[in-house]
Amino acid sequence: MMCVVLLSMTPRQVAPQGGARLVHGVVTDTTGQPLPDARVAAIGSAFTATTDARGRFILNAPRTGNIELQIRKIGFLGLTRPLRPDEGGQDDPIRLTLHATPLPLAGLVIPGERSVPLGQTVTRQSVRQVPPLGEPDVMRALPFVAGVSQPNDLLNRLHFAGASADESLILLDGHPIQSLGHLSGVIGGFNVAAVDRAELLLHHVPVTTPSRLGGTLLLETRERGAIGGEAVASMLSSGVTTSTAHRGVDVLASGRLTYLDALSRRLFGETSAARDPIPSYGDAMIRLGGELAEGRAELLSYFSRDWIGQRERGGARAISSGEGLVGARFVRERQHSRLSARASLDRMLVARASATVDPADALALDQHWASAAITYDRDLTGALAWSSLMGADSRVHRHRWSSSADLAAPELPVRFRASDRQTLLTTAHELRFTARSTTASLGALVSSTGGRAFLAPRFQVGAAGPGGTTWQFALDRRYQFDSQAGAPLDGEVPPPFFLRERPRRSDGLGVILERTSRPFASTQLHLSVTGFARTFSGRSVALAAPRDSVLRDAIEFDRRDGRAVGLSIGTTATTGGGVRLQAQYTHARTQERPADRWIPADWDAPHQLAALVSIPVPGRITLTTALQYRSGTPVTPVETAVWVPSSTSPGRLDRRLVLGAPNSARLPAYHRLDIALRRTWSPGRAQVTIALQAVNVLARENVLAYDWNQYLRQLEFGGRPRASRSATPLIPSIGLEVHW
Repeated sequence: MMCVVLLSMTPRQVAPQGGARLVHGVVTDTTGQPLPDARVAAIGSAFTATTDARGRFILNAPRTGNIELQIRKIGFLGLTRPLRPDEGGQDDPIRLTLHATPLPLAGLVIPGERSVPLGQTVTRQSVRQVPPLGEPDVMRALPFVAGVSQPNDLLNRLHFAGASADESLILLDGHPIQSLGHLSGVIGGFNVAAVDRAELLLHHVPVTTPSRLGGTLLLETRERGAIGGEAVASMLSSGVTTSTAHRGVDVLASGRLTYLDALSRRLFGETSAARDPIPSYGDAMIRLGGELAEGRAELLSYFSRDWIGQRERGGARAISSGEGLVGARFVRERQHSRLSARASLDRMLVARASATVDPADALALDQHWASAAITYDRDLTGALAWSSLMGADSRVHRHRWSSSADLAAPELPVRFRASDRQTLLTTAHELRFTARSTTASLGALVSSTGGRAFLAPRFQVGAAGPGGTTWQFALDRRYQFDSQAGAPLDGEVPPPFFLRERPRRSDGLGVILERTSRPFASTQLHLSVTGFARTFSGRSVALAAPRDSVLRDAIEFDRRDGRAVGLSIGTTATTGGGVRLQAQYTHARTQERPADRWIPADWDAPHQLAALVSIPVPGRITLTTALQYRSGTPVTPVETAVWVPSSTSPGRLDRRLVLGAPNSARLPAYHRLDIALRRTWSPGRAQVTIALQAVNVLARENVLAYDWNQYLRQLEFGGRPRASRSATPLIPSIGLEVHW
């Protein structure tokens, strides 16, 4: 929808209010290197601050009484220390040192670590605890987060709090990207070693952060200024990530390349590889950053490429796809203000990559995104802060194909050629309030395109209570100006997005209650309860196109409403022995109204349970068990079958199926158990980890779809109906990580 970015949403308290004083400080690691993005809080109040690129912070703190500071940063041990009345002056800032976490974090969601209200944080270390599908992937870890569902576990198409899969947005260092996956979403879009953390915003998205209806996933690359590297190898690919700094310029470089296709040709020969080709992929990322004009400037480049289909003469592939992103951002902080600017160009292309392609078999999906935004934050008083944003987006989508078989979507016509253009202007303003134990924000985003303007107000309030209890409440309205023409099948080219001048809209509320306690001296327990309710208006759904060969220049969309309501209960328990349990249960209902009555949406799953248990065993080995359960997704059943005269063979009878009410039955429930073992040792100054894992270790057949004709034949002969499409089978894998 929008291509703007919030570079910091933590309220910065830099002007003292009555009864408060300013605390100046610096946060570093044990080597003296400054730590950016560390969170500093005055315990028992709502006053917080976030360190800048030099590790500096300015915090509003109560002037009287006993004050304790809490400093937290993902990947480091938390620090709590009392603050003396004479500490933290502007000329003599307090210096705080954090120690790196000696072992990887064993849970998935990190309780209490959020830079945006109602957000949920996942780290690089925690993603690696989840048994992967071949190799670690941020997107495949998110179904363990409350409010996120994944009906088809072969693809990383996720549903955020009842929204459809095309209603989520991904930002990479604040830059919007169109696709974060190889092989149509089967494999993650880049090496997880290049990621520092992921912040998932479902129930509240600040007006200065871009979003689609479902929410936003904020991906932040590896920590600025860090020096080190990592090499990884799995059964699918190998990759290298390195970060360094020299003369004030820090560099992050990461690349990954698969070798499955080359291995297949070597093991089975060129003939077998041409008959049953294995797709290949690669990606690369580089980030440059340093000080500029009293601020920090960054350049980011990301590139991915897939090759799909059989090998053709001359070495070209039948179909290639990829995405390229170039972005820049600048941040300058003053004592009472913060200025940030960003701009990016992104292109995603799917094409038949051969000079010998017959024009009658052409395929080209070309989507260009360009965006820019400026955000200004200002502290008005010690309790009030103001943010303003101005942004512009320009998008051009060009689509052409002469055979829709490559796209595998019944909503698309056989032949198509068209282009869409859209310019979207945005402006946003937000007022934030912080008292001793309460925070609140009220803002509005205005988006305009095609001579029309759309207002999206948003409100959030939260407070800290006694005994480690907190609560947060949010009301959000969001708009989305594009729509995907259908859902992709496993491993197929995904259908394109089409730009819409008349947007779809969602209105929703969310509430989170949390409590952290220590029921035993060596055990920490975190409990959370999350509720949400949403309505969706004017959702665009592509209609099935006539199956003819006529060249068309438009896709027909239907408008329908939707609604979703859910309640999640989650817990994280950590013992002194290093055992960690993280579990969440969600009861949610998602419905759509295609005509005059409500029916379950295709991704509706009333019951969802996800649990992750990590147990350290002797020998620096960690055993992780992951369990997922959910209700079967809705399906339109067959009520009966009748025999009718064949229209193609006289004297022959064909079976015709009579379908029941749409989505009135359900597929069998989904169960999956994954197991992983990780062994770590430290030769010299390096750290080596070997991981053995198995996905769907019980080899359960989880049904994605039935072929109803085959289903009836199997019943007639007394057999057990088999799925025409199944979810992830038993997949064992091995991985190697080397850190330095």
